[in-house]
Amino acid sequence: MKKLLFIIAAVAFFALQAFAAGKFIEGTDYTVNFNPNLDDMPAVLHINFKAIAPDPSEAEFLLRSELKLYAPKVAKNIIGSVWFPASGANSELVKVQFKDNVSALVWYRASGTVIYFPQYINSLKNAKLKKRDKALAEARIAAQGTAIYQEAR
Repeated sequence: MKKLLFIIAAVAFFALQAFAAGKFIEGTDYTVNFNPNLDDMPAVLHINFKAIAPDPSEAEFLLRSELKLYAPKVAKNIIGSVWFPASGANSELVKVQFKDNVSALVWYRASGTVIYFPQYINSLKNAKLKKRDKALAEARIAAQGTAIYQEAR
């Protein structure tokens, strides 16, 4: 009889553990804050863990999936990051580092992919340079027919 009670208690214990792990996987241990920013600024997505520091690879996977989930809802770039409390449930939040000097991911609308934040900055710089070069080329073409341009040659 004691063995039977022990087996029932053990099964109940493991079932509760599996239920708790399932709730963690479903996302009850974190919250998602989304700010669509109605102006021209990119939208912001924060995932805040409540009590634990997530593994960087798991946090990156979770952030990528949340960015892909919110991407169809907004017609602009979305910057996302993962935060967790430093030493307890009510302490200051710390950003998760995915790899060296990278702690944010971006849904980049132009390419339709999730990229690291430094790649996003480089893409914006390149787009700005291309726009400037195109404007300079158009101005040069427009000025070619003028007398001042002909005298300078």
